[in-house]
Amino acid sequence: MIDIKQISKVINKKSILNNISNTFSHGECWGIIGENGAGKSTLLNIISGIDNEHTGNIYYDNYNYKSSSLDLSSNIGCLLDESILIQNLTCKGYIHFYGYLKNLNKKVIDFRLNRLSTYFGIEDKLNEKIDLLSLGMKKKLEICTVLLHDPKVIILDEPFNGLDIYSAKLLVDLCKFLLSKNKIIIISSHDLEYIREISSHLLILNKGQALFKGISSEIFKDEKRSINSLLDYLNDKNLKTNDNTIDLELINWI
Repeated sequence: MIDIKQISKVINKKSILNNISNTFSHGECWGIIGENGAGKSTLLNIISGIDNEHTGNIYYDNYNYKSSSLDLSSNIGCLLDESILIQNLTCKGYIHFYGYLKNLNKKVIDFRLNRLSTYFGIEDKLNEKIDLLSLGMKKKLEICTVLLHDPKVIILDEPFNGLDIYSAKLLVDLCKFLLSKNKIIIISSHDLEYIREISSHLLILNKGQALFKGISSEIFKDEKRSINSLLDYLNDKNLKTNDNTIDLELINWI
């Protein structure tokens, strides 16, 4: 369980987040939505532990992020909106580098890489340099990296950017599978159709403040009407809908 309590952040005297509190429990998927500049990415960076320049506290199973001597990062997998891939490495080289940072041995890394890369259809790209990959291939590689150490908490910032419809469906089904394994998923996306399909709960941000937090079905009771209402309410042209049999046995080690 993750508890965030009274999280606020100010940059250059501008309030980015204002007194955000929430509890994220195992087996829940929280969709974080809001217009550009609402504070979504900032909140995810804070929850992941990447951004420590804020007020308020974050607890993982009652351990305070700031004061705990435990390496809480081993329980968290985070996909950032901005890529952190090392472009001059091969895909396989990067995955091994990441796996060693997470204290995984080569046998475990190779096994999980084989399963994940096959699931996302990038197994034939593993020996290619990352800078030669398409945007979609890079995104799938990043998702494989996030899941490599089998984290209990999965944070995804705009994970559908660059993915084709089939790959997005793979990710949606994977998220559902991960939820069945009692993971916590926190996901930010402008693709409301995917948010509706995955999320059990929603946190709607506007100018750094929480407009709504609760069960997603309260918002998405009438699928199309609710989505259109959200589009009008948030007044964000970047928010969009998408009107468009996957082998999950490949990742049965999770």
